[in-house]
Amino acid sequence: MNYLKNEFTQFVEGLENGDLKSRSYDNEILGKFLNSSYESLNAIENIKLREEKLKRISSDLRRFLERFGDYLYLDAESQGGLSQLIESVQAAVAGIGDIKNLPPQGTTIQTATVDLMETSISRVLEVQERGSTFINSNEPILTSIAQELEGEETPISEIRSKMHSVSDAALDFQKSLISLDLNEIRSSLASYSSESLTLKQQYESEKVSLAALIEDTKKRLAEAENNRWYYLTLGILGLPGLAAAAIVIATISGDLENLQNQITALEAQLNTSIQLEASVSSLTVSFGSLIEQIGFLQNQIEFLIGECNTVTLNLDKDDVDRKATRLYVLATVESMKELKTDLA
Repeated sequence: MNYLKNEFTQFVEGLENGDLKSRSYDNEILGKFLNSSYESLNAIENIKLREEKLKRISSDLRRFLERFGDYLYLDAESQGGLSQLIESVQAAVAGIGDIKNLPPQGTTIQTATVDLMETSISRVLEVQERGSTFINSNEPILTSIAQELEGEETPISEIRSKMHSVSDAALDFQKSLISLDLNEIRSSLASYSSESLTLKQQYESEKVSLAALIEDTKKRLAEAENNRWYYLTLGILGLPGLAAAAIVIATISGDLENLQNQITALEAQLNTSIQLEASVSSLTVSFGSLIEQIGFLQNQIEFLIGECNTVTLNLDKDDVDRKATRLYVLATVESMKELKTDLA
């Protein structure tokens, strides 16, 4: 896990020790926010006032860290835009659905896989739409809150009410993401992948067995042909043996033709089974990337909720520091934009 808690802890400890120097941070958004806080404090010329604000901010952040510190992490990396990953899965599903002339077992796997994934993608698309609605509705609200905190005209009670609405909306979207629970679907998909592999291996084994029978039958046919030529050399004395050899040759030839027809049909089933196994395996990889992205989005919204809570904690005070609170809001806006990019 890529914890941000350590960096945030260092920042709070620096403030508590009176260290107001800017520094670099691994997380870009967190770095912008923390260094903006340094700049805000350094801009206060009155040393006593600066120390009072520093003490108050340090105390607030320490409480925030104790309450929400364990949520300051990202345990996955973005796999790219969600739409691109969805399209990749849809293309893989379409490829599986287009496979023709599968054996009965293969058709069962094909149908079950396509049905499972179409239902799953439908749910993901629905959650993606909810996420877009959440961002499009609440990003302007956060921006307006940041603007209102620049002045004194808008009452804190009004700003607080807006912020609570954003927090509630974020929690609702988080519930939608959690409700997806795609791991059970991944387990079912893994089962279908295993079944398709077993089917392919079954036909490969049957092909090997048939090929061995064909070789054995060819040897028997060659021996029968040799016997026929032997009886021909005996002239009239070899006629009974020649008649018997002809019957044997006809029988073995029929067996050989039947085996060759079987292996031709088997190879056709094997080829479609190989195609099915490869396609389901490819889908498993694409779907795995989609699940990782959903997990990444869950962590992003969790982090965003933590930032909203920070703003709310500041707005719930009797004496609200508008300038400091505005910095928290701006950091939350940046997180919202990042969420928007990865959700698109």
